[in-house]
Amino acid sequence: MIRRLWRRAPAWRFCLITAVALTALTAMFPPAVPHLPSFLQKHPEAGNAADLAHYSAPSHEAPTLPADSGMIHMPPPDAGRQGIVPVSGRLLPLPAGTWHELALARLGGPEPKQVTVLDRIDGNHLVGLIVSVAPTPQVASAGPVRIPPSCIDPERIAGHITTAEPGDSPLTHQCWSLLPIDMKQAVSDKGGNELLQRGMARLGERNIAVPDQMLMLSYFSSDDNGWLMTSVYLPDHPGYLPGALHRIQDWAQRFSVPIQKGFTGTLTEADLTPAIIRDPT
Repeated sequence: MIRRLWRRAPAWRFCLITAVALTALTAMFPPAVPHLPSFLQKHPEAGNAADLAHYSAPSHEAPTLPADSGMIHMPPPDAGRQGIVPVSGRLLPLPAGTWHELALARLGGPEPKQVTVLDRIDGNHLVGLIVSVAPTPQVASAGPVRIPPSCIDPERIAGHITTAEPGDSPLTHQCWSLLPIDMKQAVSDKGGNELLQRGMARLGERNIAVPDQMLMLSYFSSDDNGWLMTSVYLPDHPGYLPGALHRIQDWAQRFSVPIQKGFTGTLTEADLTPAIIRDPT
């Protein structure tokens, strides 16, 4: 049958020869274009100078993660942290207030990632949440070629994409976006982020009230040496006026400066002025 097709069907012969040739080319010259980390392809719910870290807890060491890939660690409540904390080999500036380590995880796969979740509590209410995701420091990683979906999400209220400088690598990106988040849906969704769900469950065990709605500021930075996504959740008050939202946008832009400095490892305590860290909640 194959011999008859070969003699009678020139189009079939052409397709077969083309397929074999393309397969050979792919084997000899595999594509080397960096890809967007799989964790960032979903809706975000997305290293190298940790010695500058400072917080109010006695220890100044980076948090210790379990050795097992994919394990989630729920540490007991700590004394709280302020200023700058190390995350996956980078530096993370904290908004004003005292932040506590809520959950830590190392996600396995071809590109292992480290996730840090911090909470800010006022009385028995959650008034802030931070989810930071980045490749583990030991992994040789690079940023994506294209702008990550979080920065062009059609549901975002506001956002900003920093224009690349002449000579920048195509893997260099810096952007932020502001999105409304239904926390009830995020926690109840069976296909949602397990780490966030377990963190919210831990807060429930402590009788900490979580707002039904929150505003999520999602920051993304990348270059040839890696990437970092940090999501800052703030309470979404139903009575927010347009002027209040404008203040949140202004603060989001100001806070992007220490976020980027933390990514490049140049962040210092002097960068965290009251105007920079005091979020409008």
